Amino acid sequence: NYTWFNVGLLFPPAYRRLHAFDFEEMAKNAKQQDSEQISARLEAILSFDTRPHLKFIDCPVSVVSAEDDQLMPLWFGRELVSSILGAELCVLPDGGHMLPETQGDQLASGIRSFLRSTA
Repeated sequence: NYTWFNVGLLFPPAYRRLHAFDFEEMAKNAKQQDSEQISARLEAILSFDTRPHLKFIDCPVSVVSAEDDQLMPLWFGRELVSSILGAELCVLPDGGHMLPETQGDQLASGIRSFLRSTA
C-alpha cells in the first residue's frame, strides 16, 4: 500500500528495521489515500523548477544531502551547490530522505556549525 511505498522510499533499510513496529502501526492506522490528490501533489512538485532562480541567491547556503537518499539523490545536492555561488555541501553517509528524523542530531550539529561560520 501507499504507506509502505513511502516508508521504503523515504527511510533507509537500517532505520526501517530499527523502527519496524512503529511502521507496522502506522500502516495499520493509515487512512485510505486519494490517488487523484496524490497525483496532483506529485505533479505540482515535478513541475516546479528552481534552477532559473538559483543564480539570484546571494546569501550563505548549505545544502544537506544523504548518500542513501532515494528521493533526492546526492547528485541533486551537488547540482544545487554548483549552481549557487559560494554554497557548501554537507553530505551525511546515511539517513535517507528523512534526515530530521533519522539523523536529527547530526543534522542539527551541521546546521549549527554552518550558522556559526556565517556569523
